[in-house]
Amino acid sequence: MNLSELEGIYGLMSELEGMYGLMSELEGIYGLMSELEGIYGLMSELGGIYGLMSELGGIYGLMSELEGVYGFTSECSCRFFSLGSQVQDDFILKVY
Repeated sequence: MNLSELEGIYGLMSELEGMYGLMSELEGIYGLMSELEGIYGLMSELGGIYGLMSELGGIYGLMSELEGVYGFTSECSCRFFSLGSQVQDDFILKVY
């Protein structure tokens, strides 16, 4: 083997090492992308949990509103009942 052949083989090895370095860099970028996708997946999951919490909050708000309406109807029925009792008492007193 002469010197130029050795240099050619060495040059080929250097080129392959360069390609391997590029492949390693691409693998690093791919690993970073995978990590970012993992973070995005986590963010999406947290967003889903937040959406569920918001939905539950909406349901709770609706329940509170319905309780308020129910309280209002209870108050109206109590007033009506007490008014009815008073009228009935007045009627009984007037009759006797």
